[in-house]
Amino acid sequence: MCRTKSVCNIFVYCSISELKFGLLENLLILIVQNLVLKLPVEMGNLIGPVWDMIKLMWAPVGRRIQLARRLGEKIEKLDTEARYLSNQRQDIERELSSDVDKVPNEVCKGWIDDVEKIEQRRSEIKDEYAQNKKCLLGLFPDIKWRMSLGKRIEEVDVRIGELKEMSKFEGGFALDLHRHLLLSKVLAHIRSEKIHQIGIWGMGGVGKTTVVKALNNLPEISITFEIVIWVTVSSQGSIDKIQKDVARRLSINVNDADPIHTVANKIYQILSSKKFLLLLDDVWRSLDLGDIGIPNLNEQEKDEEIEVDELIEYWRAEGLTGDAKSIIDGYNKGRDLLNTLVQKSLLEMVGYSRCRMHDLLRDLALIITSPRGNNDNKFLTIPNKFFQHLAELRVLDLSYTSIRSLPSSISSLVNLQGLYLNYCESLAELPSEVGSLKKLQELQMAGVGVHSLPFEIMNLNRLISFIFSSACHVSTTVDIPAGVIKSLISLEQLQIGVKLLQSAHVAMLDEVACLRNLTKIHLSFPNVENLERFLSTSWSWKEQRFLNFRFFVNNNWDPSVYPQPELSHGALILYDCQDSPTTPIPPTIMRVLSRSQEFMVSSRGIKTLSEFGMQNLKGLRICEVWSCDDIEILANGDESEGGDIFPDLENLDVELFAEIESNTGRATVNKKLLKSQFFEIGNM
Repeated sequence: MCRTKSVCNIFVYCSISELKFGLLENLLILIVQNLVLKLPVEMGNLIGPVWDMIKLMWAPVGRRIQLARRLGEKIEKLDTEARYLSNQRQDIERELSSDVDKVPNEVCKGWIDDVEKIEQRRSEIKDEYAQNKKCLLGLFPDIKWRMSLGKRIEEVDVRIGELKEMSKFEGGFALDLHRHLLLSKVLAHIRSEKIHQIGIWGMGGVGKTTVVKALNNLPEISITFEIVIWVTVSSQGSIDKIQKDVARRLSINVNDADPIHTVANKIYQILSSKKFLLLLDDVWRSLDLGDIGIPNLNEQEKDEEIEVDELIEYWRAEGLTGDAKSIIDGYNKGRDLLNTLVQKSLLEMVGYSRCRMHDLLRDLALIITSPRGNNDNKFLTIPNKFFQHLAELRVLDLSYTSIRSLPSSISSLVNLQGLYLNYCESLAELPSEVGSLKKLQELQMAGVGVHSLPFEIMNLNRLISFIFSSACHVSTTVDIPAGVIKSLISLEQLQIGVKLLQSAHVAMLDEVACLRNLTKIHLSFPNVENLERFLSTSWSWKEQRFLNFRFFVNNNWDPSVYPQPELSHGALILYDCQDSPTTPIPPTIMRVLSRSQEFMVSSRGIKTLSEFGMQNLKGLRICEVWSCDDIEILANGDESEGGDIFPDLENLDVELFAEIESNTGRATVNKKLLKSQFFEIGNM
């Protein structure tokens, strides 16, 4: 103990080892008050401002001193708060581990990570305090260290408060596993530069909105896009309402009297220069985003990829491949021409089946061929005499336009070799004058609204490629007159994807079986018996002339909606081939499968792909399995020869509706497998 006297006769009696930082502030006050009493009145009047200045200077010093006070009490409080967070974290993890169908969402994952970090910091602070309470044999406090530790305690305390507030998880902390997998798939599509629109559909209540909300809350979304726009459309939603919701999000002033096209232009001007994500919820019908003012991202694509097969078909129709003896000969000559363009750097390949033109060359080509830029594909009618003076025209491509009919003057196109009407959804009929196009070699009508073919098509005896499928909105049956298909004796490529009456469908398949030059064919079969009838009568099948085929069995799907496979490729798309789980796989299916490189199957009752015969699966490069609710094991490795199952497989997609055993016996999956994905989608 010691006794000290200041110059102002102020005595302070204290123990140095028990010094409290609050005494410093009180001591300073006593000193100043004593000075005021000792000074003359005139000088005392100056003390007020001086005192205010001292208090101002003291504030930051006092705050630092407060940081160093009562560290033990602060650490005890920190322990209590941290223990609450730790218990809550353990409760959440316990709940997640007890339900295999739930996984933590991204917000919950981040919260758990932050809680673990705070627990670590709190533990480090506690250990440091226990080891470094005092220095110099415990005689004096280490002021600098105490203030530093106090500041860290305060930071951790503030962060704990924030984490307690976040722990309410107003949007929930778990995702359904099925929805989580779907969310991951959507996110992967968003990351792709080639995908601009994504659709999620299903019955009400399965969780579509929940998935989109979870997507909207992801930190990656806010980082990737400049702006995210959420609009609830509903069944009564109008273009006007959607526009107003979008405009409100973009802070655009819109009056009720503003025309729709004016608002659309305002929206377009802002969004065309931004990277945006538009989320449309509760959509009941198709929407033209252009009417709302949403930019068409497909039109802005500079380096669009082109299907090589499609490009060569155009060249063949233009006569650029010379006098090809067959569609295969023309394809090979087209490939040679393509290779020359690639070597000259005029085109570049994207894999094997696609190519693209450099954007500089594309712009140059547009300048040369279309001085006025891109054409508007929304015209509805063609003047009746439009084609009268175009007799030398060899290729006519009206694909993706809104034409409703073709004028009778199309008969003037006597030298036409290629007519392309793909995805003219409003085209309701094909005029009989098409039968006058005697030199026509390519007629493509994928995704059209045509309800019947004119009988005169049978006059097109030079036709080597015919593609005909209905648009999505066509729900009625289509009429193909008897005798039309079998009269097209030069056909080498045929794709039919329309809804036919049962009797008409069987008759059409019988006519196709009569064609002897077919090498590329896409057909659907109402049942396995129809497939067996076709295979037993088709000369091209029996002579193995089909270099490319796609057979859809037990469904009415449009074959044209699937990507075009390579030239030498067989595919079997199969639905419910068994009447019951005990019914064996029909031999016809196994026979087609043995010649296929692609197999898509959706069939209840199948327990393993081995039921199709491992020998028949050896040539597969692509395999997709979905809606096979009873499947238990993908393949039985004990039945494979040589130790490999699927030796040539490159792509395997499986949607899991039940737990599938991973055991494949002693066999191994070939190393050629480039891509595999498993989606457990439950009832979604």
